[in-house]
Amino acid sequence: MQKYLELLLTGFKRSLMFKFELIVTIITPFIFMFVYFSVWSSIYNYNNLAEVGGLTLLQMIAYMSISMSISFAIISGTDGYLSYEIREGKFSSTMAKPMGIQRYIFFRDSGEILFRLLSVSLPAIAGAFLIFHVPIPETDIFLLFLVSIMFSYILSFSIAFIV
Repeated sequence: MQKYLELLLTGFKRSLMFKFELIVTIITPFIFMFVYFSVWSSIYNYNNLAEVGGLTLLQMIAYMSISMSISFAIISGTDGYLSYEIREGKFSSTMAKPMGIQRYIFFRDSGEILFRLLSVSLPAIAGAFLIFHVPIPETDIFLLFLVSIMFSYILSFSIAFIV
């Protein structure tokens, strides 16, 4: 278990290496939120609509903000990492690790995902709650939401690993 925790921390630390990339990664969701808010507000206001597809403007903004900020975090970079390892001739040393390649990459990538969830998604979602007055979900719904995020990351990782 200790080796998996170390891989998780290594991935977390790797995400802190490039400061400019970190700043851009943190700012990007807020720019996208502003754009989505502007577009959807224009659609609702121009047409004087209370609902579009059964969603009010507040629900649409909440959906777009939360889905966008989570998608920034959980997209796995496994396929890029593996292609880099193969191109640079480092894949054989990765294969020589004392654990399976899939587990090794999963836990290393999970550290980066955890970092992005904490540094990108959490501030973006908090910003959506504060700026757009998105209602806070109930506890049971929020826990199911966290479970769905975990499963979506596992699915994203699996697809990237297969590719």
